[in-house]
Amino acid sequence: LSRRNLVTRGEGDDAPLVLFGFGPGQPTQLLVAGKRSLIARWSLDLDGMSYQIERVPDGAVVATGGTDGDFAFIDDVDFQAGREYRLIVRSADGRTSEGIINAVDVAPPVNTVDPESGTIGQAIQLLELAAQDDGRWKFEAIQGVVELSPDDIDRATLIEEISAL
Repeated sequence: LSRRNLVTRGEGDDAPLVLFGFGPGQPTQLLVAGKRSLIARWSLDLDGMSYQIERVPDGAVVATGGTDGDFAFIDDVDFQAGREYRLIVRSADGRTSEGIINAVDVAPPVNTVDPESGTIGQAIQLLELAAQDDGRWKFEAIQGVVELSPDDIDRATLIEEISAL
């Protein structure tokens, strides 16, 4: 709201924190095992955010850190095939969101695209991957968005589109 050049926040302050690729009623996400660097993106642009990845069921922390803004890069996490992990993000004001990840050996195949289609073809492949197995590959597809050229595609919008499938 803006009155006499004073900007105040409205209902946006109470917006829920949503971790893209996960959500209430969404299936457990599948992620290819191995030593991975991940991008985690959430729905709000916040001053401070912490994240943690823990192994289920023993709760051993495999990655932790913090960041500002609306995403985090989580470097060098070793995901072991057949294990389950919980990704938790917390805002400075106490809002949390989490998702469960199952590490698997390989991703399912996707249709090949003409190399001349470039970044758009790669984006289509990521959307196809995200739609497989009732949406269980969304988080893996989001990881592929980082490899796409920001000059050719709006990566933030693609991540939101993948999450909406």
